[in-house]
Amino acid sequence: MCSKYYICKLFFETFVHVGERGIGLEEAYHNRIPSDTLYSAIIAALIQLYGDEIKPILNDIIEGRSPFKVSSIFPIVKGKEDILLMPTPKFIPHYIRYLKVDRGLHVSSIINVNDMFKSLRRHFFVDYTFIEKLCSNIDIVDATYDSREDKVSITFADNSKYQTALIRQFDKALINLDLVQTDIFDVYFVEKKPRNKLDRITMASDIYYAKYVKYVSPLYFLIEVREEVKCGFKVVELVRNALKYLEDEGLGGERSIGCGKFKILSFEEYKPPKQPEENYVLYSLGLTAFSLDEAKYVDFGKSYYEFTQRAGWSTTPFSIIRSNVKVFTEGSVFKISKPGIIVEGAIFAENTKPRVVRYYSPVMFKLPANFLRGES
Repeated sequence: MCSKYYICKLFFETFVHVGERGIGLEEAYHNRIPSDTLYSAIIAALIQLYGDEIKPILNDIIEGRSPFKVSSIFPIVKGKEDILLMPTPKFIPHYIRYLKVDRGLHVSSIINVNDMFKSLRRHFFVDYTFIEKLCSNIDIVDATYDSREDKVSITFADNSKYQTALIRQFDKALINLDLVQTDIFDVYFVEKKPRNKLDRITMASDIYYAKYVKYVSPLYFLIEVREEVKCGFKVVELVRNALKYLEDEGLGGERSIGCGKFKILSFEEYKPPKQPEENYVLYSLGLTAFSLDEAKYVDFGKSYYEFTQRAGWSTTPFSIIRSNVKVFTEGSVFKISKPGIIVEGAIFAENTKPRVVRYYSPVMFKLPANFLRGES
């Protein structure tokens, strides 16, 4: 199946609230917007725009066959060009430690390898050229760590160097500093605001607090179009029209108070990095889950991943609460145990009326498997 890729760049003009689990405070995703939120919003917009005309497409999606995929929404930082930030592959800290301990990679003797390992795990992002070098199987030849400033430097075999950059407020990234003039970037800020809730039976009111995010830099996401035409519709035009609708409708929660309004900056074809055809691992650019049939072919013992929990309210006029699901986060890397088996993640519908579709089959790239602690 030959897919076409597109990239959509956007800018949020208002605060954004995409809920996350919290204790005593309604948390919010701050450094990205999850792929399941974006996909659900696109589907809800298509239903509003086309109604029964796209019912065959919706039936296919409920059966787990979607004509398109999306990634999560990630930040863009400004340099000599727009620098796309992507989630750090979860194996990178482990691979660096493997190189140091088992292959004698040069690291200053005064540096504690475990401290560097912990620091790398706090780097949520790398720039897109880092992923391109991994796809091209360019090896890492040097790594250093400055414990005083908590900065990591990684050098590839082609002499390109990636160093720690601060993504304010709370994140770090490995960025090729030849592309930028600073190592500090203002991407977002988070505010805690009071909200009022009203008991509909007793009419008693109470105050709670929620976090809201204001992005001060553009963001982007990738779309993988798997079928150019579906049921007489051009799939890319369906997605484009849904996004135009969402510009005014908003994305995420708290839209009734003006949150989530954005402006589309560009929507154009995207050329992904060249990827290996065999002996590869899957690198996820969104939230991922597997069906029971697919999970049999994922070697979780040789995969690198983290979990998050997703619940909340559905994007429908009926405000149906979704069940709590534990899924793999962005940047997770999965080793496929049987060559030739296609593993894509799961799309499933909950047994509700109307049906609530849960989307955990995001855009994925293939990376060489030899980066998993030197496997060949």
